[in-house]
Amino acid sequence: KFTKNGDSWDYEYTGDFQKTRGKPEQAFRLVKAMYGLKQGGAVWEEELRNFLLSLGAIQSTVDPCLWRYSESGGKMILFVVYVDDLIMACSCQHFRDAFVKQLSDKFTLRDNGLLTWVFGATIAQDLRAGTVKLHQQRYTTQLVEQFLETKPHPSRRVVSCTEEISNLTPLAEGEMIHPQYACLIGKLGWLATISRPDIALAYSLLAKFAAAGGERHFKCAIGVVEYL
Repeated sequence: KFTKNGDSWDYEYTGDFQKTRGKPEQAFRLVKAMYGLKQGGAVWEEELRNFLLSLGAIQSTVDPCLWRYSESGGKMILFVVYVDDLIMACSCQHFRDAFVKQLSDKFTLRDNGLLTWVFGATIAQDLRAGTVKLHQQRYTTQLVEQFLETKPHPSRRVVSCTEEISNLTPLAEGEMIHPQYACLIGKLGWLATISRPDIALAYSLLAKFAAAGGERHFKCAIGVVEYL
């Protein structure tokens, strides 16, 4: 039983007296319960949010995952929170290091330095040129190797979406669902969302049949893989 008490939570074990073995009046308490309990995520989000607000950070009203932390003199950090991962963009390295130090005084953390990989995408930064490039070459290569039976060769296909994809219809009576279709569509969707908007139209048309795609749907999806 969980009871809110100010900024903390009180825990009371009421006992599982249906047990016939062991000690029903005793239980283990998880000191860190971010994962595994349905209320763990909400408790962690509230604790992190309250701490960031106490530092003077400002949470976006449009996207609650986006935060801004700044001081006079133009020093600013923009960062996003994804569960217990933080990705930062800063105007001053020393200012960023001082902010991380405040976080480490409160929480146990690991500073991975310059961002190079996130959500299956490679991040390439050139600080001198002031550029940030994002690509999914490794993810795409793995996708091609997984779904093309033979060693892939350069494709002559110049567009990702064809008339054949546009004219797809639902499964007819007697057609079987392809066991790999839903998996392939999910992987194409991940590419279209992050780094390959050129396949977005083809993906949106193919995704209409994600729950029930047959051999002809799968063949069209493989055409997109050949394009990649």
